[in-house]
Amino acid sequence: MISALGVPHSSSRVRNRIVTKIIKSKKGIRNILDVGSGIGLTGFCLNQFGYRYIGIDKSKYKIDLARRLLKNGEVVNVEFIRADIFKNIGLDEKFDCALCMEVLEHVRYPKMIIERISKFVKKGGVVIFSFPSTHFINSLSEKYFGHVRVGFEPDDIKELIEDGPLQIESVYSFGNSFLSKLLFLLDFVLIKYLPLLAGAFFFLFYPIAVFDQKFSNSKHPLGYVIVLKK
Repeated sequence: MISALGVPHSSSRVRNRIVTKIIKSKKGIRNILDVGSGIGLTGFCLNQFGYRYIGIDKSKYKIDLARRLLKNGEVVNVEFIRADIFKNIGLDEKFDCALCMEVLEHVRYPKMIIERISKFVKKGGVVIFSFPSTHFINSLSEKYFGHVRVGFEPDDIKELIEDGPLQIESVYSFGNSFLSKLLFLLDFVLIKYLPLLAGAFFFLFYPIAVFDQKFSNSKHPLGYVIVLKK
């Protein structure tokens, strides 16, 4: 199922849709570092547009799975490294863009990881984060997904990068409407209790989630994608 569909998880696919659109809109981005890449869904999405992508993750299981998926597809310029961002990861180069998707809510010291990631980005490059908001619906899945905190708001990020080399360039949201929130909640329930059924319902959830992100706006979305410029 993963090899055929990517990951049958609507919110993951919506985030990747937003991130891909952002990256494609920017000139000069050729190489991308993804911190906390997981099984590499983002890399496989970006590969079709010709970007060089390196994904790093601490999880042996996720990196092994990402490499297996890599071998099963016709993919070039994609690499996965098992590493800790706070240790030597064997990369001396600077990247045009760094991604960190759904990671900040898992760490106790988000300011440290933001500062660390910024060191791998060229002057004038961008860092793109995605994370859940503090909406109460996200608190329902906090323990299940191993989150240290429910989520963040843009003002929280602004405070974390204060006096640093990064500045907020733009903010995007997803999970805006009541219908979308209901779908994302149902998606989580299915993933938790009936994962195979969640995959079956993916083709219903995803188009509605995409439509909602495109046409809806809310002061209380379920999540954000934020672009920081160095």
